Amino acid sequence: MGKKIRIHGLGASNHTDYERAENDYYSTDPSAITLLDKYDLLDKDTSYFETAVGGGALADELKRLGYNVTKTLDLIDRGYPNTIIGDFFKYKHKFNGSLITNPPYNKINDWILHSLELASDKVYIFCRIQTLESMNRYKLIFKDNPPVYVCPFVKRINCYRNDDRSFKQSTICYSWFIWDNHDNTGETRIKWLI
Repeated sequence: MGKKIRIHGLGASNHTDYERAENDYYSTDPSAITLLDKYDLLDKDTSYFETAVGGGALADELKRLGYNVTKTLDLIDRGYPNTIIGDFFKYKHKFNGSLITNPPYNKINDWILHSLELASDKVYIFCRIQTLESMNRYKLIFKDNPPVYVCPFVKRINCYRNDDRSFKQSTICYSWFIWDNHDNTGETRIKWLI
């Protein structure tokens, strides 16, 4: 059995006890990609590598919108076609394009740093807005690698535990964090996704 946790969302009044998803698998509502496209935060001239593809919710929405998803990876085989099955941290090949994913939150620091090493263009990480917090994370990541955009969702995005669409985890505030290897200004901009 997984470890029981209690969700405490910012501004949320309800608390839910549930078993943590196996392998921290929470599929992301495709509207998270739709909103990136709406605000021109994606690039049709690059290739995308979805590094925790799961069942393919983000990759499929990228493809539906006309973006070039050339590679997918996941630790577990969840049936998404042509996915490399393996540990992201053992993947060492530079990728000529952008990395995008909703990674396991319990590995967020290492996932961001490894993504920044691999991507030639941009890194898109979907995660809790609270990722901005903590002196340790600031020193480890943000001080020397500030994202060019932090893009909070005005309306909360659902994530589905073990891809169970009846389980809507909308008490947590999520955001896209976007790094651009071609933007060296060191400034982080806020872009609200409405």
